[in-house]
Amino acid sequence: MREVDGRGDTFEIWNLTRKAMLPQLTFIIGPKISGKETLGTALAERTNAKLWKYSEFLAKHGLEDEDDDTKILAMIHELTLAISPRIIITDFPQTEYQAKFFIKNGTHPSHVFILNCSKDFS
Repeated sequence: MREVDGRGDTFEIWNLTRKAMLPQLTFIIGPKISGKETLGTALAERTNAKLWKYSEFLAKHGLEDEDDDTKILAMIHELTLAISPRIIITDFPQTEYQAKFFIKNGTHPSHVFILNCSKDFS
């Protein structure tokens, strides 16, 4: 159950309601071979969360060639339909614009993991 304060103007109440419908989100970002999927899988298993891979989401919905706004709005819509109360998304956001657009139109993530590794790591 989620509580939304119904005092205020209609737009503000709508925004709060929309954000309340989204699950708790964790983003995991980093370069290739940094362990995003390994960490995401382990966290999902331990926290009973669902793991989403951003690239697979785009491919599943045929969004690879769309602009960032279209991709993110589609993802937000899909998140509102999610049954899981917690979702871990790997490889998102990929740019600062994506992060800002998601927060403006969706919600703030609960956690963001940024993985680093040296370039000569293999």
